[in-house]
Amino acid sequence: TKWNFHRYTPGVGVGGHCIPVDPYYMIQRASNVGVPANLITAARAVNRSMPVHVAGVIRDLLYQAEVPAKDARVLLMGWSYKAEVGDPRETP
Repeated sequence: TKWNFHRYTPGVGVGGHCIPVDPYYMIQRASNVGVPANLITAARAVNRSMPVHVAGVIRDLLYQAEVPAKDARVLLMGWSYKAEVGDPRETP
């Protein structure tokens, strides 16, 4: 791989008390002054859809493994929005 390549692996979505909410303030402010905020709006749409996407991936993996969803046991790791934080509020 390239020497300065940084691989980013997206997670289930963003969490915390700022990142999930603050972009909406920016979107509203941009709208108030007549500036489109298409990139921010699209980013929030992607982040909002990630939990459903991950659930779909899990469903597909269970189907491929021929494990009925009702019989599946799924381990959720990293439940809080960032490492070493015991507060799960605003976790996707």
